[in-house]
Amino acid sequence: MPAFLIAALLWLGLVSTAIAQAPPVTLSDNAESIAVVVGNRAYKQASTVDFAHNDAEAIGTYLTGTL
Repeated sequence: MPAFLIAALLWLGLVSTAIAQAPPVTLSDNAESIAVVVGNRAYKQASTVDFAHNDAEAIGTYLTGTL
């Protein structure tokens, strides 16, 4: 049991470190780049996605910082 606990804690430490890393920043000038981000909250065949706008804003922020 202690070996499993140690392995689980080690895995959690590695995963949390990977998640906490900052997104990559590009070294080139992409001032002319364009991206279209769509946050669709109303699909015909699925339930409403209440936080689609948050996801769209998050990916927009990520793309702005990395493109």
